[in-house]
Amino acid sequence: MYHPIPTQWLEATNRVDVQFDNGAETKSYSGSGFWVANQAGYCLFVTNRHVVDMAYRDEKYLPQGYRLSRLTVSSHSAVPRSRGVVVDLECDIDLRVHASYGVDIAILIPGAQELPDAATPISLPASRHLFADQSFFETLPWGAQVSFASFQAWRDRTTEKPILRTGIVSSDPSDDYSSDIVDRKSALLLEAFSFSGSSGSPVFANAFGLQIDDSMFAGGPGFRSARVIGVMCGHIQNREDTTIASSMHVGLSYCHKSTILIEMLSQLDSLEQLGGA
Repeated sequence: MYHPIPTQWLEATNRVDVQFDNGAETKSYSGSGFWVANQAGYCLFVTNRHVVDMAYRDEKYLPQGYRLSRLTVSSHSAVPRSRGVVVDLECDIDLRVHASYGVDIAILIPGAQELPDAATPISLPASRHLFADQSFFETLPWGAQVSFASFQAWRDRTTEKPILRTGIVSSDPSDDYSSDIVDRKSALLLEAFSFSGSSGSPVFANAFGLQIDDSMFAGGPGFRSARVIGVMCGHIQNREDTTIASSMHVGLSYCHKSTILIEMLSQLDSLEQLGGA
């Protein structure tokens, strides 16, 4: 028996609007992401690297001099809704990526002045204990149900709330998935429809089994609690079957496992380290 992800977890997904500028032209994109607190309680924001780096999105932009000039994070779970936290890179924001170029995750470290107390959006899944470690993946079965909320084009236009999609784990969770477009650096394949706007969403493994109460962590024998298992990265387009269009979404998406995010966050475990001390 699978259980739905709590609404407050899903609403912890934030919309990300980015603007790139090269002095002559401006380009804008949007995606998703979520806040995390490091062990010192400092606010960090997680999204995909391709959301905040145009050259990572497409290498044709590498010589064109585009830089990230504006980033807006909009929370839709707070009151009032659609409150945004505007981060200006000229105001001392730090961007951290993994040493492996194949890891499509970026952690943004805003300057203290960018996060006034009234807009500090720490909420689930900010708690680090919700991130699945390798032992969780060792017991997670193929076919386990997953959920993710994101700001795709079909989101509600009145409230601007994210929409929920579900799917199942399609590759062996205890191993790392690879293909011609996805390397083996902590990737997991999902039968789920992600589209533009999903990038950076937290992916949840739904709780399974008999719950003792309303807690997502309390259950009987064989109960598996809900966890954040990854960061949504993209979808798979057909490149193999010549009988259908090569650009067709094949119903498969992939995420980086939470284990790689835990690794990155472990390097940012104190405010002093973030400050360069």
